[in-house]
Amino acid sequence: MDAAPLVPATILVIDDDAALLGFLEELLTLAGYQVRTASSETDGLRQATTGPVSAILLDRRLSDVDGLILCRSLRDLLGEEVPILLLTGDADRALDTAARAAGASTVIGKPFAVDALLRQVAAHLGP
Repeated sequence: MDAAPLVPATILVIDDDAALLGFLEELLTLAGYQVRTASSETDGLRQATTGPVSAILLDRRLSDVDGLILCRSLRDLLGEEVPILLLTGDADRALDTAARAAGASTVIGKPFAVDALLRQVAAHLGP
C-alpha cells in the first residue's frame, strides 16, 4: 500500500504591514508551508476558521485591535493545539508574561533573523 502524501503545515500570518505580510508569505512558502494571510482582526478570525491551521504568526500591534486581544480570541476559537507565535517590536519585559496569559506560545522580537524565525515555527509544529 502506498503511503499518503504529506500535506504541508498551514501557517496563518496576521499582520497589517503589507510589506512584512508579503515577505512572510513568500518566506514560509519557500520553506515548504502552505500560507494564508490576513491583515485585520475580522479577516484573521475568518481565515482561522476557513480550514485547518497548523500555527499562527500574529503581529502584536494591528491597526484595528491589540494583538493580545486577538490572541485570546484565537486561542478560545482554536484551543491549545495551535501554536500562536506573537511578533512584536516592543521591548517591554512584561509583554512575555502578558502574551502567555493571552495564549501565545512564544514571543518573537522584531527585527528577527529569518533562520531563527523558521526554527521557531518548525519547533512549534513538532516532528
